[in-house]
Amino acid sequence: MSADKADDAANLPPTSDERLSPEQQKEKAEVVKAAVKKIKTWFNYCHSSLGFNSIHQINDAPPHQPSNAQFYMNMDKFKPLCDSEFEKVWPTLGLSQDYMVSNRVKTAKRLVEDEPPEVQEQVHTFVMEAHAKAVKDYYFMFHMSGDSFCANTEHLIRIV
Repeated sequence: MSADKADDAANLPPTSDERLSPEQQKEKAEVVKAAVKKIKTWFNYCHSSLGFNSIHQINDAPPHQPSNAQFYMNMDKFKPLCDSEFEKVWPTLGLSQDYMVSNRVKTAKRLVEDEPPEVQEQVHTFVMEAHAKAVKDYYFMFHMSGDSFCANTEHLIRIV
């Protein structure tokens, strides 16, 4: 059967490389080598830029709005109340340290809900104002280019 395969190979039409002169084959090899190098460079660039973009997106993300309970437990007026209530509840739960922060926020959330509506509205207003300021500061700090337009919470402002 090996003889049959050799005969079949001899009967095949010549490939494009076989039709080329040695100089043309050399030029083709150089072009292919340069194209392969460009393609590899492009893929490496895309791969690395995807990684860098994801890192920059995390660092450059605008501030999120925290819950009312998160601000409530850090306000000077209510911090001692939240801390004392948490210190009463935490030892009885018997949970690992991994759950400490989430239970502290749950305690603060329960305390906010127990407050009168005026206090809840005051805390909510404080949260909204603090978040608006943080967003404004974010856009000012991260988008300070010469003639570019920057988004504010209410409208677009031009930074010159």
